Amino acid sequence: MFVLRQSFSGLCFVGGAICWAAGVGLESRVATAQEVSVEFENFSTDFPLFHNYTQPGPAIIAAPTGGIGGSGAISLGGDHELTYAPTSFAFHRDGDAVTISSFLKTGALAQNLGASEKIAELYVTTDAAVAPSAGFDSREFVATVYRASSSAFVQFTSEDDEGLPTYSPISSAGLMSNTWYELSATFRRRGQRQVDASLVMYAYLNNGQSRLTGVAAQTSATFSKVSQGLADETWFGGIGADANQGVNVDRFRMDVPPAVGQLQKISIAPTFDVELQPFSTPKIVDGGAIININNASFPYPKGLMEFDLSTIPANAEILSAELVFQPKFYASGTLRAVGYAGDGLATDADPASPSKSLGTLAGPFAANSINRLWLDSTYVESLLGSPTQLGLVLDMLTTNSSMQMFASESSTGTPLRLEIKFDAAPPNGDFDDDNDVDGADFLAWQRGNSPRPRSAADLSHWRRYFANAPPVGANAATIPEPTTLLPALVASVSMLATRQRRR
Repeated sequence: MFVLRQSFSGLCFVGGAICWAAGVGLESRVATAQEVSVEFENFSTDFPLFHNYTQPGPAIIAAPTGGIGGSGAISLGGDHELTYAPTSFAFHRDGDAVTISSFLKTGALAQNLGASEKIAELYVTTDAAVAPSAGFDSREFVATVYRASSSAFVQFTSEDDEGLPTYSPISSAGLMSNTWYELSATFRRRGQRQVDASLVMYAYLNNGQSRLTGVAAQTSATFSKVSQGLADETWFGGIGADANQGVNVDRFRMDVPPAVGQLQKISIAPTFDVELQPFSTPKIVDGGAIININNASFPYPKGLMEFDLSTIPANAEILSAELVFQPKFYASGTLRAVGYAGDGLATDADPASPSKSLGTLAGPFAANSINRLWLDSTYVESLLGSPTQLGLVLDMLTTNSSMQMFASESSTGTPLRLEIKFDAAPPNGDFDDDNDVDGADFLAWQRGNSPRPRSAADLSHWRRYFANAPPVGANAATIPEPTTLLPALVASVSMLATRQRRR
C-alpha cells in the first residue's frame, strides 16, 4: 500500500504553450507531492512504483509476512536499487530538504568476511532509471550501511565531492543478524552551492515493534562541489541493498520540498557577445564564432556580453542563474564572471573592470565540453523590472591561462547562453488567504501554515509584502505602522526560538 499526502498540482505556461523562439525558451513543470509512504502490503501494486536496477543475483520477491509485526514487505537479495519513480522533487530554495527513510531487516550475516559488504543504502539521484551504484551522476548522494570482517559503519558518498566519503561506526553491538533497522537520511540545500547531509540509524526488537534505546549510528557530511546544479535538476529518492543473505524492506517514506508557485525555466541568447581588449581605452572586437579569454599574453582579452531580462516578470524570484558555455579547446585555470547593469549596446561605456563578482568556475575544461558557471541569483533578481540587461565580463583569474569559447554566432559548437529558473508567483505573505498581509499571516507562518513551514524564505516574503502593505479598513489610523510592528513581531520570533532552546 502506498499513500500520497498533501499533493500540489498545476501546470504553468507562458502564452499558453511551451516555446523556444528568438533565443528564449520557457518550460513549465507539474508540482509534486510533499509526502510519500509505501508499506509494501501489496507486492503487485507497490513494487511497480519503483524503477528497479538489478545486478546479477537473487530476484526481488514478495514477503507477505516478512514485514514489521508480520505485515507485508519485499526481500532484496544480491545487489538491487529501487528508485521511487512517480514523485520527483527539486532543491529550489535555500533550506529545501528531502528526507528518505525506510525499515530494513538484516539476514543471517556471515561471521567472517574477506572484504567490506554493503548492506543497505538510501540515495537521491537525478535519473530514475539509473541507481548510484550503476553509474554515478556528479550530483547524486548516497548514505550507506557497510559491514567489514571486524566492524560495521555508515557513510556518505558522492562521486565528485571533496573530502568524502565520511565514516561513522555502528554502536558497540555492531550490526546484528535478523534485526530491523530504521535508516533516515536528510539532504538539505544550503545557499547556492552546498548540500548538508545527515543520517541516523536505529535498531529494533520484537520484530521491528520496539526501538532500542539510543542511536545505533549517525553521521553527517557537507557536499560543496557537486551541488552547483541543484535548482536545475529533477531528483528522485530510492533504497537499495547488496547483502548476500538478503534484506527485507518495509515502510519506505519520502518527505520532499513542496513545489514553487509557478516554476519556469528560461534560456536566453546574448543580445551581443564580443571580445573586450582592456587597453587604457577599451577596445571591442567582434570575434565572430569564437571569444578569446586570455590571461597569458597581451592584450589579455576578456569576454563581454549582455542578456535581455525583460521576459521575466518584475516581481519574480530568481531561483538559479547559470551561464552555459562550450570551450573549443582544452583549457585550465579559473573562469570568473563579473556583472554590471547593461543597456544592450556594445560600447566603450561598458565597464572594463566592473566590481560585482557573480561567480567563478575552476577547470580544467575539456574541449567541446558543456560547462555551467553559477551566477549570483540575488544580483540577477535586482535587475528585474527595469530596462537594464545583465552584463557579464568574463576573465581568467589564473595567470598564464586562456580559453576560446564558442560565441552566439557559432554554427559548429554550442553557443553560449544564460539559463534562469524563477518563480513567477512567489509567496506574497498572505498565508491565511484573507487578501491582506498582516500580523495574522506572521502567526500563520509561526504555526507552520505557510507554503514552506517556518522557512526563512517564507518569512522573508512576509516581511517584504508586509512592509509595503497599506492600512485596510475604517480603523486604519489605529493600526501600527509596519515599521513599528515589524520589529515587534520579529522580536517575538527570537523569544520563541530562545524558549525552544531552553526546553
